[in-house]
Amino acid sequence: MFQSIVFVLEILLQLIFAVAIVIFSDAVVQGFKGSDVKYIIGKVLSIIIAIFMFIHSTVPYLKDLPKLITGKLIYSVEYVYDVSRPSKSSTEYIEVEGKTLEFFMTSGIKTHQYYKIGYLPNTNRGIYLGQLGYDPNSQETKVGFPAEDILIYVLLIVGVLLLMVAAHFFRWKFLILSCILSYPVNIYLLFDKGIKSWLWVTKYNDAFFPLVLQVLGLLLLFVFNFIEKRKDEEIIGTLFFAQVVAAGNMGSFIYNILRW
Repeated sequence: MFQSIVFVLEILLQLIFAVAIVIFSDAVVQGFKGSDVKYIIGKVLSIIIAIFMFIHSTVPYLKDLPKLITGKLIYSVEYVYDVSRPSKSSTEYIEVEGKTLEFFMTSGIKTHQYYKIGYLPNTNRGIYLGQLGYDPNSQETKVGFPAEDILIYVLLIVGVLLLMVAAHFFRWKFLILSCILSYPVNIYLLFDKGIKSWLWVTKYNDAFFPLVLQVLGLLLLFVFNFIEKRKDEEIIGTLFFAQVVAAGNMGSFIYNILRW
């Protein structure tokens, strides 16, 4: 059910995006408004781009939509050797009958077991998973909702939103507080470990790398702030990054206090 819902949402987002390109094409071609010919060319180009995106991305989804609604998936029983997930990707890939199937976020597959896999032919989107275990003739168990993975994504989104709110309301206050709390603790632990074991600039000194990361974060903030002063304008990204650095400082502080 989860993969089906995501599939339909992707269709809606692609349609909205294509329509938005046409509707808001004035913003894309605003530099051509001095010339009617260039403006018309810009409008036509934006429509062509929207049509190309629609044909290339959305048409395969629309072809598969009736199959999804009627449940006419292509089913295959496969022994899964490997599940791949590229770095920073929200999609998992598995090989089935020479095709690379896609599962949004997670398939829930455990490798080296048999699965009954249902997928859509035009988009190669995995929709159904039934776990058969080590015997392909055994009773299948439907793979359920990936609650853990969804929760991680939700927490990340909530975390980003909270940092954006903090950037607006707290500005530099959160960063200053985090530095006051975390720096003395990390510096103390660095010297304490160094004096006791003579391990200073090394991975075996637990406080060394966190302190280096904290200093690098501050240096980047100084650079961003310097650029702001030169341009005489405030960059909201600088305040957001300040909250990220502050959150890292507080995380380091809490971790050190709990293990002390």
